[in-house]
Amino acid sequence: MDKMDSCPYIEDGRLLDYAASAAMLLRPQDNCAGAEAAALLRRDFLEIRRSHQAVEKRYGKLAGAPAACQWLLDNWYMVQREYPYAASQLKAAKNLRCSPEGIMIMELCRVLVKAGQGQVTEERCAAFLEGFQSVTVLARRELWTVIEGLKGKVTLLLTTHYLEEAVALCDRIAIMNHGR
Repeated sequence: MDKMDSCPYIEDGRLLDYAASAAMLLRPQDNCAGAEAAALLRRDFLEIRRSHQAVEKRYGKLAGAPAACQWLLDNWYMVQREYPYAASQLKAAKNLRCSPEGIMIMELCRVLVKAGQGQVTEERCAAFLEGFQSVTVLARRELWTVIEGLKGKVTLLLTTHYLEEAVALCDRIAIMNHGR
């Protein structure tokens, strides 16, 4: 996915097609253990922490820090808040599908964030997942991980035939019987 590292902002109307293209590049090839993924996440977390400390030491509270540095200073709290939960979810996963670039769900999130240049909204997330899944269907457990990560942050409509899935993932449940 290195071709997407310098990605321009993808407009909402083009996001579905962009996600389908990303899914073609992120073809699953193998499985890896969740513990392995958690170790990779920890490595990345430590690198972000090191970068944050260096930026804070250099710029501190000074105005005029470069935009990327300012973003890191302003949003470090999110990394600290979300890392423990993400790591525990990965450790709990037995097998995760991997692409040549890395773990599918982590790459999916990375591409989504880059497509919006850091902006993730409910609408963009829904459109991206729809486009991605039109080419590469996420395994049930992978989709659960994505939904659990978004729970409380965005509103998602989930349709399922499995009651245990609805109970585990949803705050509110509506049951349809014969179209009603």
